[in-house]
Amino acid sequence: FSTAGLPQRHERVHLLYEIGSSETRWEASLTAHAGHLERSAVSSHIEAISQVVSSNLRSGYRSWALRLIHAAKEGNVEAAVNAFAWLLSHGASKGIVDDTSLDRDGQSAFGHACAGGHYRMAQLLLDMGANPEHRQKSGRTPFVAACYRGDLQTAQWLYKLPLQRPGLPPINIWSKPLCDSDSFVAAAERGHVNIVEYFVEVLD
Repeated sequence: FSTAGLPQRHERVHLLYEIGSSETRWEASLTAHAGHLERSAVSSHIEAISQVVSSNLRSGYRSWALRLIHAAKEGNVEAAVNAFAWLLSHGASKGIVDDTSLDRDGQSAFGHACAGGHYRMAQLLLDMGANPEHRQKSGRTPFVAACYRGDLQTAQWLYKLPLQRPGLPPINIWSKPLCDSDSFVAAAERGHVNIVEYFVEVLD
């Protein structure tokens, strides 16, 4: 057996170290790659789940905001409380009560309550954080809506509201929506004598 041409001992030891180091790096690389793939798979699943959850939440917000609007229209206090509680418990802010994006006329739940003659509902929505000054697309305010309906109780309450909440500007009974009569004249045109008589006394 001839050793001619073979690496010397120190060269063979160095070569073995290099091979060992290379294998170690390769195994480490494989392990890291496998871990990356696993994390990527988990990340993609988490992202997909997050998207589904976000989509469901958006759908949920829309569904429950609609329920809140319908409850306000019908004067269903219990349904409104349930809808508002769901929205708040799922991360919605109190401003959700003024969400008008679901109403083609830009009317808020509070405006619907006042327009429908649901005094208790209007009080509840105000406590929930509703904006009593909100105007729908036509420019009609909740006060104007109450006058149009001939709802003296709600109209009186809204008129006196700035006295209870100093931050609110005084109600202008001559407030006029776009392409319509002002609240005082509109009440008279619709035969709501109770509204007219009350504000005649107020003006005196």
